[in-house]
Amino acid sequence: MFADGGAIRVRGSACIRQAIIYSILSQRHVVIEEIRSFEQNVGLKGYEDRFLELIKKIMEGCLIKINVTGTQITFIPGILKGGDVEFDCGNERGIGYYLEAIMALAPFSKERLNCTLYGATNVDIDHGGDPSVDALKDCALPILQKFGVLAELELNIKRRSTHETEPGEIYFTCPAVKQLKSINWRDPGFIKKVRGISFSVNRSRDMVNQMIFHAKGVLLKFIPDVRIDAPAP
Repeated sequence: MFADGGAIRVRGSACIRQAIIYSILSQRHVVIEEIRSFEQNVGLKGYEDRFLELIKKIMEGCLIKINVTGTQITFIPGILKGGDVEFDCGNERGIGYYLEAIMALAPFSKERLNCTLYGATNVDIDHGGDPSVDALKDCALPILQKFGVLAELELNIKRRSTHETEPGEIYFTCPAVKQLKSINWRDPGFIKKVRGISFSVNRSRDMVNQMIFHAKGVLLKFIPDVRIDAPAP
């Protein structure tokens, strides 16, 4: 990443989401070049194109230009408007791929963001290995709260799914925050407890119970405070 006459220039496809987020928060336009230029299938993937569509839905006045081959994006940010958004994430990547970016941007919106996303809530490593919505709910939400995003912050998993089943559904709502709190978090501390989620789709409840039993059998050898829940699918 480097600056060129006011624009931020990024090469490659590895950090497209991060570059777009940085552009929006810094209000500087970004040019992402050489997107898979040296691969057999050049240009943007379908899920990256979907990500840009989602960004347009939560913004007002942004401009996105993609060249003919899809190997270059010029992104000029607008205003994060928030509001009510519904979006189909498809099945190339999990909902977590899109939700990570939404959670980073939502507190800076002009008004409350109410976002409903459809897609795979849990995916395996062969489909991107994106964080599950459970991981984001249990890990990312508490971090947002440390920065002062407290009132009416919610992530509700309405229907779970994988890339092989019917689309899942989640609802994320986040208030607009005038000013974030600063935090000092240099000491990570020690692991004191383990919390987890075990679920199945179109499988018997016995399989979930067996996964919990065997996982706890391993984890309890290292730490005594282990709890793995089995929510309804």
